[in-house]
Amino acid sequence: MTVIVTGFTTESVILIADRRISTSGNVNSDEYNKICVYVCHDAKVCFALTGLATHGTFSTIEWLTKFLSRPRPQKINLHETINELREDLNLLFSSTGLPKLLTTIVIAGFQYGESATPFLATLSNEDALGQIRDTFTVGIHNVENCPVFVAGATNSFNENIRSRLLSLLQEKLPYRKLLKFCVKHIQNASRNEISGIVVGEQLSSVFIEKTIETNILVSYHSANYSGEYFSPSFVVVGGITVFESRTSAAQFLSGPDVRKGDLCWCGSSLKFKSCHMKYYGAASIKSAIFKKPLAPFVRCVLNEPGPSGKQFMMTSGFA
Repeated sequence: MTVIVTGFTTESVILIADRRISTSGNVNSDEYNKICVYVCHDAKVCFALTGLATHGTFSTIEWLTKFLSRPRPQKINLHETINELREDLNLLFSSTGLPKLLTTIVIAGFQYGESATPFLATLSNEDALGQIRDTFTVGIHNVENCPVFVAGATNSFNENIRSRLLSLLQEKLPYRKLLKFCVKHIQNASRNEISGIVVGEQLSSVFIEKTIETNILVSYHSANYSGEYFSPSFVVVGGITVFESRTSAAQFLSGPDVRKGDLCWCGSSLKFKSCHMKYYGAASIKSAIFKKPLAPFVRCVLNEPGPSGKQFMMTSGFA
């Protein structure tokens, strides 16, 4: 079990999920990726998992990433992908002996047609009473009615916190402030007795803007000083597949170690918060080899249609 929080504004969506997996009250790992970013002909979305994460050598997010990266028509749309996924999930759980656990996949982002439309859906074997069904069904949610959506360990992000997040979304605050609010409350929930076993302090997040040609930004939120940085999986139909990337560094800098009011190390004469922090986040790598710290990033962009149709590009590295 995990907690997945999504928040929609008129121009963007954020999704945050913790990285813990546990079995029978025991923590198995605090660094298990549960998110896959997906770009297809008509959509930029992320898939996030809560429920059955692993069983023996089976990994649900690895299976999901492989499913999304199968060779398929370049023009396949999001609804076709979700319907295929539902059929394959039903076959998978009925024929492989996987344990019957409540499992939900949240799909959040934007779909593109004549205009950009916010998109929120779930694939779940949970019925309205919270019981397990034999099959997975698709639920399409009206974002106007539920701009804040929580799945999984919902008691870790209670109604009071959801109402406060809704108010922040309506104020159209910068997405980093929205992320900070969500990260703070999920990490606090990981320390209480109610949800402390199933919800972890290590988190991943995705930020998707409405405009088609803008980047998809992912972030890793660690509650502890760490020499590692994790990114979700990426699938661009007809383009590229990246299974969860992991960056290790001799020394990572974040938070108080790099003050946002200081001048940015790149020499732009801008403050850190208005320069590299704005575009790449607070985390950075410090090494004696380089004169300036490096910020790890993973970005995916869906460009405007060109002569040969839509062009996809994903980049990762350091800046």
